[in-house]
Amino acid sequence: MEAPYLKLVPVARSQAEISKLCHNQALEQRTLFPMADSAHMVFLNTADLSGDDFITFLKDVSPSILIDLRTAPRFDYGKVNRRQAFKIFSEQEIKYIDVAGVMEISSKRDANLNPGLLVDFLNAKLTEPLRVLRGPVAFLFDEVESIMSAADVFPKYLNNHDKKKVWELFIK
Repeated sequence: MEAPYLKLVPVARSQAEISKLCHNQALEQRTLFPMADSAHMVFLNTADLSGDDFITFLKDVSPSILIDLRTAPRFDYGKVNRRQAFKIFSEQEIKYIDVAGVMEISSKRDANLNPGLLVDFLNAKLTEPLRVLRGPVAFLFDEVESIMSAADVFPKYLNNHDKKKVWELFIK
């Protein structure tokens, strides 16, 4: 049997709790998304990602918005390259946002990549006029520490366009 694809992670209060939750087998979700929901927030660690995993992620999750929080975005995962990735974004109508590129950030140490400092920028992107979220909001990361920080901040402070729902966080 293949390893579970995503894990449901309730918002925790500390990095230690998040780390524990990320590795807690009881929280593993056996089916991906029975129904893509715009209240789903999905974090993907791209550090050890294969091309097939990346394509499967995009097709199964089908995010409305893919927010890249890596300082050096790359899409050369096995057989996949940047051109193919953007073709999939176009075919699936995924809005891709290179945060570091837009904000002219070139170092992982730049304070502007702090999740707390990104909230206003990301809220503006999530609530742009005429933006209708038809599916989850996905984030690309390249290190676990960034995921843990974002998991503590984003579900609490990013605006969900559907005020009746709270963000449901999934980490891959």
